[in-house]
Amino acid sequence: MTDDSTNVGRRRFLVGSTSVVGAAGVVGAAVPSVMIMEPMIRLSANLVMLMARVQ
Repeated sequence: MTDDSTNVGRRRFLVGSTSVVGAAGVVGAAVPSVMIMEPMIRLSANLVMLMARVQ
């Protein structure tokens, strides 16, 4: 006879561990994107300051 009852503790562990791995994946994908955008933000800020001096 098998026990088909839901193991709540195991389910919570699996949901929690899946959430942590998913969050790590999101951070891992976001960091390179932010690193690429940082020089562009700095460049655009410098261009705005340069244009303000010209006018």
